[in-house]
Amino acid sequence: MNTPREEYNKKLIGYAKAEAYIAQHGINPEPYKSVYRQRYNYTVEIENITYDSTKVMRIDFYNGEKDMIIGEELENNFFKTKAVPKYISVKWMENGVVYFSKFDSPEEEIFKAFADMSIARPDEPYILVLKPDYSRRSLSVSLCSQPDDNGEVYEIKISKTGRTGKSLNQSFANW
Repeated sequence: MNTPREEYNKKLIGYAKAEAYIAQHGINPEPYKSVYRQRYNYTVEIENITYDSTKVMRIDFYNGEKDMIIGEELENNFFKTKAVPKYISVKWMENGVVYFSKFDSPEEEIFKAFADMSIARPDEPYILVLKPDYSRRSLSVSLCSQPDDNGEVYEIKISKTGRTGKSLNQSFANW
């Protein structure tokens, strides 16, 4: 008699497409060994919001790491080597109101943006800029370089947008 777990595994593997694909190609751990382990020197910044107004920032990375930055750590959110972000959630306070933004990055596009930036501006730290639009309740995201000698910034816009809004939990306003 099969255990529920064995039955579940058989059901998953039993799908014809998956079974055929695995038979033809095998299981390839390559993205997990090389692509997801790629690290870049960058920081995350909310446009026109200072770090002392930011209350909490949570970042989940494609390689499985997670980072929760709270309080004084936000002031020291300087450039450091990190994996590519998969999900970003931020809460900040502006004019006594707590706002939030959430962004799920599209895998192919975000990896391409970081790869393109590393070719265009190698050995430079980058800034992942979150740009909240309160009127549309959306969040646009760009990967930017540091200004060069002419003051120009190389920018790669991410097509997918996140969302922004007023937090239902206003308890952060008392921090």
